[in-house]
Amino acid sequence: MKIKKILKISLLVIILLVVFRFIYILFCLTKINLWQNKIGEILPDTFKIELPVIRNQRNYFCIRCTVNDKYEADFIIDTKASPLAKMETVNDFNANYLGNFPVSSSNFYGQKEKLPLYFFYSFRIQSLSFKKPLFKGISKSNAMYDLMDNDVVGKDIIEQLFWKFSLDKGKIMLFSNKDSLFLCKETENYVKIEREEQIMNSRITINCLPVLPERQYLHNRR
Repeated sequence: MKIKKILKISLLVIILLVVFRFIYILFCLTKINLWQNKIGEILPDTFKIELPVIRNQRNYFCIRCTVNDKYEADFIIDTKASPLAKMETVNDFNANYLGNFPVSSSNFYGQKEKLPLYFFYSFRIQSLSFKKPLFKGISKSNAMYDLMDNDVVGKDIIEQLFWKFSLDKGKIMLFSNKDSLFLCKETENYVKIEREEQIMNSRITINCLPVLPERQYLHNRR
């Protein structure tokens, strides 16, 4: 009887530890999501900015950003990645450590690691200020390190505004995702495509992008 009681207590302790661990991870993820959801809250409701198209040595699209009001660098535009920064950038640009991401992240090599999270007191694209976006720190031990010629502006920042690329003009236009009238004007004569399967079926290809957006694409029908 004593052995059964000990086993029951041990099992209960294990279950409680698992539950507490799950609650802790859920709490941390919620905190991070709430933080990232506030990135764009200081952006104006209407704006329009045009910037030159920049490509790095791997031909990935980049954009010039200003960090902590004094450091300028080109960041890769990646619509599927989280914001990423090499540890050299984190140290050189005086980033602030928030803690580790509570869940191990896997890269495409299958390497798993709990990445550290950092934020800068200010982060701007030209005159557009974002509220302390979180960046995952990438060290030399991570297989992603050697593939990152530049740090990455990921989906958490990208989705705070609309981006329009014109390769003919060599420009990127940034405007507010709250400005529906301007969106209608800029997408006149375009067809909205909701799903990736429709893109494949329509034989639409977009060259030189490192990744394609998940949600919607615009195709000029003229």
